[in-house]
Amino acid sequence: MNGYNYTNSKGHQSTSIADYVADQHRLYKAGEIDGTSAKQEAALMGYRLNLRTGAITKR
Repeated sequence: MNGYNYTNSKGHQSTSIADYVADQHRLYKAGEIDGTSAKQEAALMGYRLNLRTGAITKR
């Protein structure tokens, strides 16, 4: 994705969509977002997120 940039939950800059999806799992484990939100964000980015293991796969 061209021009994609964000700051993850640890305060680091990233341009990787996979890093963003992994960050959703960190936020879920920390209790900051619910599982449905984490999975929906992953799906919007074209990934599948396993909440139990943190594994991400490209759709």
